[in-house]
Amino acid sequence: MWRPALVRAGLLGKAIQEGENVYRGVRQDDAGREQTETFETEAAAVKEVSRRAPEGCGSSTCATRTRPGWCPTALPVNDVQRVMGREQATTTLNLYTHDSGSARTRLFDAFAASARRRARLRT
Repeated sequence: MWRPALVRAGLLGKAIQEGENVYRGVRQDDAGREQTETFETEAAAVKEVSRRAPEGCGSSTCATRTRPGWCPTALPVNDVQRVMGREQATTTLNLYTHDSGSARTRLFDAFAASARRRARLRT
């Protein structure tokens, strides 16, 4: 039930109507390449996209990917909190956000650049 809902929400793939009885299922493969197939019904497209999408797309993964930096259409944490059934936004953040590594690198780079600017101003 969860994976087809993710497809219908556009978070795990898409089922796009292209004509009468023509639906295109769009998903990412394990290497991140877009894959498409044509189906006669929306239900068949959703089922196949949800079945063939990469593993690890449960509710926690979805919530993690909705945070800024993970998903191009980042959602407000309060909306994610309500969908995930959490009482507080902080619980959602604590459970579903993970260190991406790249965010830490960008933060350190920004601090280093700021320190270099301050050092140049002092000389």
